Amino acid sequence: MQMLERLQRFSAGIAGLPSVKLGSPSAFFHDLSRDTSKLLTWSGELYFEKHRGTYTSQAKNKYWNRKCEVLLHDIECLFAFAALQNRLENYPQEEIARLWKLLLLNQFHDVLPGSSIGLVYKDSDAHYRDIQTSGAKLIDVAVSLLVGPFRAEPNASCLIACNTLPFARSEVVSLGSDSLALIDAPAMGFTVLPTPTGAPAGDVTCTRTEGGLFALENTWLYAEIDARDGTVVTLCAKAEPEAGQPQRRSQSAVPRGRHANRFVIYDDTPNYWDNWDLDAFHLEKPITVDAESHTFVEQTDCGPLRASLRVQIQLTRKCNIIQVISLSANSRRLEFHLQVDWTEAHRVLKVEFPVNVHTPVATYETQFGSVQRATNTNTSWEAARFEVCGHKWADLSEHGFGMALLNDSKYGYSARQNTLWLTLLRAGKMPDENADMGTHSFAYAAVPHFGSLQESGVIEEAAAFNDPLIVRPAQLHGFAQQPQSFQLVTHRSAEGQMAVGVMLDTLKLADDYEESKQKRVVARFYECHGGSHDTRLFVLNATRIEEVNLLEEDPRPVPDAQLHFSPFQLRTVAFTLSE
Repeated sequence: MQMLERLQRFSAGIAGLPSVKLGSPSAFFHDLSRDTSKLLTWSGELYFEKHRGTYTSQAKNKYWNRKCEVLLHDIECLFAFAALQNRLENYPQEEIARLWKLLLLNQFHDVLPGSSIGLVYKDSDAHYRDIQTSGAKLIDVAVSLLVGPFRAEPNASCLIACNTLPFARSEVVSLGSDSLALIDAPAMGFTVLPTPTGAPAGDVTCTRTEGGLFALENTWLYAEIDARDGTVVTLCAKAEPEAGQPQRRSQSAVPRGRHANRFVIYDDTPNYWDNWDLDAFHLEKPITVDAESHTFVEQTDCGPLRASLRVQIQLTRKCNIIQVISLSANSRRLEFHLQVDWTEAHRVLKVEFPVNVHTPVATYETQFGSVQRATNTNTSWEAARFEVCGHKWADLSEHGFGMALLNDSKYGYSARQNTLWLTLLRAGKMPDENADMGTHSFAYAAVPHFGSLQESGVIEEAAAFNDPLIVRPAQLHGFAQQPQSFQLVTHRSAEGQMAVGVMLDTLKLADDYEESKQKRVVARFYECHGGSHDTRLFVLNATRIEEVNLLEEDPRPVPDAQLHFSPFQLRTVAFTLSE
């Protein structure tokens, strides 16, 4: 009201101030469009030099936000699978919309940034529990449409595995009671297979070296872990095996004499706005910790499907970390799963990964693309980017080699020279004096790779890390299926080889699916490498293919089912299904 009253005064005209009138956003932009000749263009990121702490504050809220985003993505995808097979009679559109609205409500300022009062997070916790509980039921409903009625049992005769990502996957999954299985799942599809029996076949080993290191190795990766403190001493990618030739290893992603996966704590006392701000001078106030003398490392799994080390670190009197470092069969990533008891005050916890590359830029995932930022501080603008926002991954690469750091729920990164940091936890006291106090569970992973970021498969690895296969041990009471794939995008080079660069991000039923006589499945694609691609689309049971806008309106035909993508372009396509 105060602002509206002030606007009324300004509209009457005040000497020395611009004239102001109240209007709608559409009217404002319509007036701007009349003459664009004097409008300036800003190229690149509009980096906000403030409120960097909001990338990390209220970590549990951010954790459940990410998990719920993935869950709802998977629900929509599985029901789309059922529609593509003509097995969907009743689509629970109202319930799915209700869950999306609950999630989006908690993405409102200041909830997701972590700058609300404590009572807000009691409400958001209840909302996330609702989404998780209701969403799990919808997943089971969708799976039953694909394979027929089933009863979930821990010692069942079959495994149902659904893959909602647009690439085939071979993953180790947990079946409960310390039982593991290696499952191959087709792209954008599902498979039903007998529950594995007998000794599993895998490629993972864990040995103790003479130098006091644990060596973890599989077909694609080799790592050495310091047995004294759980830090990573060596981390190498391994090249594609060639017949009759020894498998080639990359250089170590960890520079000689440095250790990765090292935890650091800083004093975090911003000048203003506790849970909002992370000021640059926190980097001048590291807390000295003697982690080695308060660390216990033990081997818990030793292949053939997974090798694991359990690391317990009493980092400070108020920070206890239990970490499981693991390498799975067929995996290209070394994973770190953490449980942290955190009762610090005005401190920030980070994990440090020095990388054995020389590069002036780091690359970070953002929505439907990526952004590069300088790793030096030559200018005031570059120095201001001491803490930046990233989504599922950040990467440091030089020509021919690099390493990416993935996460499952974190958003604050920093990079200086050849070192990456991921910000894990904060401990602000305003406006919520109990912010981030308690026990936290989260994970991150390191992916060393040959080639450039575009050649590395990092984007796919990060997607798989955040969205694991949906697996149900079950007794089937109806029909069983052979593996089926609903991959919609193929892009072939002039030589006829499969290429990458266009990601299928979302597969869902159209918003008007229940009301419209024309049943449509909507797919959202984006170009992920920063290049141009020609892509041909294929879909099961489609009679018409049209491009639509983000609101699924304004349909336009797609000639010969081919689309051209410019760098980071986002395109939405609707497929009309046959009756």
